Amino acid sequence: MCDEENKRALVDVSGMKKAVVRLAKSLGENAISLSDNLTDKYADNHLKLTSHKAIGEFLIQKAKSLAKIEKKLRQNYIDAPDVERIRIRRDIQEIEKEVRQFKIIGKAKDELESCNETLTDDDKEISPHWMDKFNELAKAHNEDWREELLAKALASEAKKPGSIGPRALWLIGTMEENLFHAFAALIDVCSDIPRRIFLSI
Repeated sequence: MCDEENKRALVDVSGMKKAVVRLAKSLGENAISLSDNLTDKYADNHLKLTSHKAIGEFLIQKAKSLAKIEKKLRQNYIDAPDVERIRIRRDIQEIEKEVRQFKIIGKAKDELESCNETLTDDDKEISPHWMDKFNELAKAHNEDWREELLAKALASEAKKPGSIGPRALWLIGTMEENLFHAFAALIDVCSDIPRRIFLSI
């Protein structure tokens, strides 16, 4: 019995490792060294904690770096000629988009951190097409509820690539708030029975 529990724990840790490394890779080129570092750190006993801490530290450092760059750009904007101001304004907008993106990735990290389910260890990665669509939506101005849904979608995709289809991602990005609340109310009155969903009338 004890061996069975140990085997299950190892599968869970191994699956979580994959999920966290996938999340690290979703951070882009800057996180390549981070994901290599995570793989190395999985050799010690702090598997889950170390990886989430490393991603958290990366996000904090990235946010600080973006804040410094934005502050410098805003200072340069004052004395810049008109043509240069247009470029600086574009750069500031790009930084703001990245900040919004990293905020949602941070929420996805928190979602993974609180995950208690058993994950399978497979080699499937998050599709680059899926990540492109996610990044496009994450960089936009989003309401709090939409940010939460995007973060949950990324966490689910990191745990099991292919679990959130591109259409579901598109729906999250385009759904109006009143439709979202109506859909949530409909789901609340449904009964979830394995392989079937029943709507109580």
